This record gives sequence, structure tokens and C-alpha cells, in this order.
Amino acid sequence: MLKFIDTHAHLTDEQFKGIVFDKEFFIADGFEVEKTITVAYDKQSIIDVITLISKYDNIYGEIGVHPDDAHCFDEEVVSLLKSAKENKKIVAIGEIGLDYYHKDGDLEEIKKKQKEVFIKQLEIAHELELPVVIHSRDAIGGVLHFFSESLEVYKEIERLVLLISVGGVVTFKNSRKLPEVLRYMNWNDILIETDCPYLTPEPFRGKMMNSPILARFTVMKIAEFMEKEPAEICEMTTKNAYRVFKRLV
Repeated sequence: MLKFIDTHAHLTDEQFKGIVFDKEFFIADGFEVEKTITVAYDKQSIIDVITLISKYDNIYGEIGVHPDDAHCFDEEVVSLLKSAKENKKIVAIGEIGLDYYHKDGDLEEIKKKQKEVFIKQLEIAHELELPVVIHSRDAIGGVLHFFSESLEVYKEIERLVLLISVGGVVTFKNSRKLPEVLRYMNWNDILIETDCPYLTPEPFRGKMMNSPILARFTVMKIAEFMEKEPAEICEMTTKNAYRVFKRLV
């Protein structure tokens, strides 16, 4: 059984409502999702993530306010984030960052608010000694979540000593930038993620919602591009996950 860690999922999403996350949910075709990190993006989802991770041993949490939800950041959110000090199943602050893509309203005001919230969450992560998981779209060059940029962008990230997490986009037929990056990069810098229930990998793209176990197709595609065996990709990305998310046990 080849085991890997899904470092970024949204198991509290409405599409997973009513699903029991038993062992069978995380196993298929000789692959097993050893652990899954489920992610928050606003106040309610932070509460939902904290509740969910208390129920399942193999599900951990990452809590933060997404830039699209920067308007919801208040003292209650600050208190929830700081509760991670005592809750050892919260492994990171995220997903946090900047997103300037297709925004309605005053873009300068949006940028100002997002930067303010991003900085505050970075400060909390520093205080708690937790890694951050960064969302960046049309904004900035821890972990850079769902990486799909060019080799030039990766080289800048490499200089900053950031890891990148790769999802189902790598399996898409029109994915041209990621193969080049994967052939170049140091595989100590890579993590596996799904971002489920979104961005289902081939061959199920457009046919079903994404789930952690479908990351096996991402593993196999990365192995193909890096000229490695799937077992090697599982082993190395799992080691990387334990290295960056130190609370995973």
C-alpha cells in the first residue's frame, strides 16, 4: 500500500455533508491517504474545522482567513486562531495571502485590507511558531498552496526557501508550466494536495467531485514528470509534510 499525505483539503465543504470519513474513504487502488489536512478560510469554517478534527484521528486542521474573506477578520477570529496554541491538531495558519484577481470595488482598498489581514495572521503564526500556507493569485511571488506557475516563479520561491504543494492541475492536458517546474525542482520542496472537493484530477475531471484519495493520480503524474516511481513520490512528499507540519504525528 502506497501512503501519502493530502496537505490541503476542504472536508468541511457543503459537498462533503453527510459523508463519514472512515478508513475506506481514504483507500483505493493500492494507495492510502495516511493523513489529511483540512483547511479553513473564514470564521465559520474555522469553527467547522476545529470540530471536525476532534472527531477523526487522521484529519488535522489548518485555520486562517482567505484573502477573499478578509472583511470577516475580527477579534473573534483572532481568538480562534490563537486557540491553536493549545490545540495540537492544528498544524498551520492558512490558507492566508493575497488575491487581486477579478475583484469588484476599489482595488486599492481591497489590496490594503488584504495586506493588513495577511500581516496580522503572519504575526499570529510567528507567535505560535506555526508554518503558514499561502494563497497567492495575481499578487505575490511555510507552503505556497496549489502551485501552477512558471519555472521562473518557482526559482524565486526556491530562493525564498518555500515549499510548494501540487494538485490535480498537473494531470490536466493543458498543464504546460508545471511539467517544466517538476523536471527542474528539488523534490525536497514538494507536497501533495487535492484542494478537494475542487479541481478533480484526470481521468475524473468534470465527472465527479474531488476527494483526498484522488490525489493518487497527481502522485502518478508527478512521478512521470520527475522520472521517479510513485512509491518514491509518496515517500518523499510524506517526509516533506512531516518536516514542515511538525504537529503531524
